Amino acid sequence: MKNTYLIILMLTVFISCGKSAKEIEKEKQEAATKIHYQKVNEGKVKKIAALNAALTTIPTALIEVNKKIATIKKENTSKPSKAGNQKLNEGYNKKGELLSYQKSLKNEITSLENLETFDFQKKPEDVIAYILESCKKNDLSNFRYLCDPYSENTANTNPFCLIETLSVKKQQQFRINFLQGNFIGEPVVEGNKATVTFSSNLSSNTIEKVTLINRNGLWYVLSF
Repeated sequence: MKNTYLIILMLTVFISCGKSAKEIEKEKQEAATKIHYQKVNEGKVKKIAALNAALTTIPTALIEVNKKIATIKKENTSKPSKAGNQKLNEGYNKKGELLSYQKSLKNEITSLENLETFDFQKKPEDVIAYILESCKKNDLSNFRYLCDPYSENTANTNPFCLIETLSVKKQQQFRINFLQGNFIGEPVVEGNKATVTFSSNLSSNTIEKVTLINRNGLWYVLSF
């Protein structure tokens, strides 16, 4: 009898010390979430490093532009000409573009400090729907947050991910391509990736395919 009680007691202690399936699953989710945010941080560091690298090239470019402007001004003062005035305007325009690019890179770095997420990212097709609608509304400000936060997206997505660092002209060119966008079929989901097919411009019948990737339950653009 005593042996029976002893066995029951030992089993009770063993069971009470063991973890339930719910607890184990919770620990797995917590570990996965921790890894996710580590990779998000690594991705952010990578993106900001690339932007800072671009920033470092601007001062030298500005020096060169200022030198050219000074030379043109000197030549145009001694011998004014229509061509000289045109070159001078081109020089000032180039300088303006560089200063604007410099400002946009700094703004991009500040914006990337915090990762914003949205409810529509729960479905891959809703991400594309948001992009198409944003192009129609001419509001491209959240595109940076729709790119892979691990920074594993392909290089051809850079114009999309960094769209606010582009000139106004290039932004509008990108936007126009998606003004008449419509879905073609349903998203094809394989594992943590999904492919969405849509027409980017009905007038030219251009077909686009976007690959999205699921990160911690939300969908992000991986490649075009």
